[in-house]
Amino acid sequence: LPYFFQGLISTLRLSIWGISFALVLGTLLGLARFSRSVWLRTPANAFIQLVRNIPPLVFVFIFYFFISNQLIPLLGLEDLLRNYNGEPNALQSFLFGPSNLWENLASGVLCVGLLSSA
Repeated sequence: LPYFFQGLISTLRLSIWGISFALVLGTLLGLARFSRSVWLRTPANAFIQLVRNIPPLVFVFIFYFFISNQLIPLLGLEDLLRNYNGEPNALQSFLFGPSNLWENLASGVLCVGLLSSA
């Protein structure tokens, strides 16, 4: 039961951050789309038209597989993730959760891949 409430609080916190980020980004893009400046209107319109027709699951795959592969080496986090000495560091705990649940994460990722390929 304590894991349920911890997960519920994490979900609510993530939802609040996502809603506030989407509100700011949507407002700025909406204002830019109806701007008189062509330099603001064209990129905003292109972004809106591109994002409108892409399903959310595709965004998850794009961010997970492509953008994370570019950002991790760019930020220099590759050494922190690759040099695993048996002790979980702060970055690994932040990305993957507590070390006693890593087996559950790995089995869940494998099951999703197996189910989608079947």
